[in-house]
Amino acid sequence: KILVPLMEKKCQTKADIFAAIKEGADFTLNPELVSFDLHDDDEWDWDSELNEENVTKLAAGLASGKKLHTINLNSAKIGSSGAKALSPALSELKCLTSLNLSNNNITHSGASWIGDALERNNTITNLDLSWNMIEAKGVKCLSAFINNSSVLTQLNLSKTELKDTGAYELTVAVQVNTSLTSLNVDTNRIGETGAKYLSWVLKYSKSLTTLSLFNNAIGDAGLKKLLEPLGKNTTLTELNVSSNKITDSGVKALCEALKVNQTLKVLDISSNKVGDGMKYVGTLLTGKACALTTLNLGKCSLGESGANGLASGLSSNENLKSLVLSWNAIGDSGIKKLVGALATNKSLTSLSLAHNDLTSVAFKSLLGSNSTLKELGLKGNKIPSDQTQLDGIEIL
Repeated sequence: KILVPLMEKKCQTKADIFAAIKEGADFTLNPELVSFDLHDDDEWDWDSELNEENVTKLAAGLASGKKLHTINLNSAKIGSSGAKALSPALSELKCLTSLNLSNNNITHSGASWIGDALERNNTITNLDLSWNMIEAKGVKCLSAFINNSSVLTQLNLSKTELKDTGAYELTVAVQVNTSLTSLNVDTNRIGETGAKYLSWVLKYSKSLTTLSLFNNAIGDAGLKKLLEPLGKNTTLTELNVSSNKITDSGVKALCEALKVNQTLKVLDISSNKVGDGMKYVGTLLTGKACALTTLNLGKCSLGESGANGLASGLSSNENLKSLVLSWNAIGDSGIKKLVGALATNKSLTSLSLAHNDLTSVAFKSLLGSNSTLKELGLKGNKIPSDQTQLDGIEIL
């Protein structure tokens, strides 16, 4: 028998690429293709159609895309062997700026291949390795790339099993990086010690503007350590510490720090049992030094007393534009104080009161209470939909 080798396919469209991968054929890309997104094919079978063999062919094909600036292989399950297969392409694609390898069963060994390749590339501005088990050892493998990159601006390492040790390894790399603006370490079981390490990032970084720590376990003690350098930090504009076992003690420390800090604009402390800590937030909002424009206090166990504590500051605040108070069991009685505050507030444009046991009585009291409000969230309350209408305000 004479074996005739398969001809290399020249793929002009993404559909051609998917067909070639499914056939296990070698292929080259349309030289003008600038983006490759595996999710563009709705019929793609993630679990059975992308294996180690055709990942290698995919990687070889991608290497021919000299103008590629975006690669999205989210949820392709390529594993660490696939990361190894991709590494030559990643080091050769000199136009590549965005790489998404989220949810790919990549471990620290795969992170090592990626880190080595990207260190040679030095064009990546946006890297997403979330939902991979890279752990602290994987972050250490990425350290040289992060440390030396002069263009990396966004790094997503959420749900990568960092824990406190991984927070340390990340801090070592990030604190000397001069380009990173956004860091996501959500859902990583980071505790008090890890928060202390991350405070070094806030102390030494001259570029970081956004830090997200959603769904960790830093607690009040960890939050206090994280906040220590905030008074002198002049770059951070957005902080997310939602769902972190923070109570009124932590909120008090946060508010004290924000009386000094003038750059933080967006704060999310939702899903923490803050309760009576709202009196500290109210005091903070009263002062003209508070620079916050967006504040999320959803699911913070406010109740009526918490709403009362917040109202005192809201009435005179001049900067806050968006406020989320959903899932707080405020009730009609708690709304009364807020209505009085809204009557004098001249900055708020968006307010969410969703899921707060409100009735038509509360809604009627909101009528005409504020002249600047443009959006009002009322879902999940006991207000008939035909009664939720306010002139000039969009009801969400």
